[in-house]
Amino acid sequence: MPDDEQPKLELPDNSAADEIRLEKITAEVTSLVMTRVSKFFSGPLPPPEVLTEYNNAFLGAAERIVAMAEKQMAHRHGLEDHALASNSRAELIGQILAAALSAIAIIGGIYLAAHDKPLSGFGVILLNVATLAGIFVYVRRAQEKERSDKLNPFKQLTGPRKDN
Repeated sequence: MPDDEQPKLELPDNSAADEIRLEKITAEVTSLVMTRVSKFFSGPLPPPEVLTEYNNAFLGAAERIVAMAEKQMAHRHGLEDHALASNSRAELIGQILAAALSAIAIIGGIYLAAHDKPLSGFGVILLNVATLAGIFVYVRRAQEKERSDKLNPFKQLTGPRKDN
């Protein structure tokens, strides 16, 4: 018998019921035997078995892939460090300028109050303090909202907290 021919099952009884039963059994066995295997991975590196296959296909490929991932991570960390330093510097400059402008406004209010314009001087000082308080409250609420928005996906995944 040649290799490409499949063996034929011989039935002891050629009745139609036996053939239908055999077809059902064959269909069940075929559906049980046919499976699909899918593998997914995410992250900077593939799983070790995939790295091994790369290494088998091209000697040193696994080391090159790991080195590439390390280089990308170092680059990303450098960008994040630069962004954080830049943001901190911008915030510091903003705070220094706000403090200087506030000091000028308060000194101007004191000057007005000392030169026979107490209502105007008090108004300038009060307006300055109210503006600073308003900015403080606005920034705090914006930070709170940003934190809440960042935590929202985690809260949806974990569900509501149940404190006892």
